Amino acid sequence: MSKKRIRIWCLVIDASVANAAGAQHPTSRLCSDFLTSARSVCHRMAWSKMIKAEWDKHQSPFATQWLVSMMQLKKLRNVNDEELEELRKAIETHSGDPNVAPIMLKDVHLMEAALATDSRIALHWMTMPVDILADLRAPLIL
Repeated sequence: MSKKRIRIWCLVIDASVANAAGAQHPTSRLCSDFLTSARSVCHRMAWSKMIKAEWDKHQSPFATQWLVSMMQLKKLRNVNDEELEELRKAIETHSGDPNVAPIMLKDVHLMEAALATDSRIALHWMTMPVDILADLRAPLIL
């Protein structure tokens, strides 16, 4: 019997997942299960200076332990923080409201990291409108 091959992805995991993981709430349990599964299936995590700064600020004790295990397993993939001007202009153009664009641009580094890796983002909540994401053709793991 042959084993089923599983595609290994480099995931951009937002700090909202790290913050929610580990508590007793059902949504928190799902975030913990997601992190555990991502590690056990051999996925990698995109790791940039901006992602690290967010994780340092928002991670739960569970996520801290998970991150240490990912480091020990050498499953963090360094990604440069590269600003994509075309992406940022598209967000400003499509926001439709000048007050919304700055809120969306706060998390644009997640999309930039995803585009530099395997175009996969894991979020606990989503601030980007679907039409912006559709324009980028970046699949999401929610």
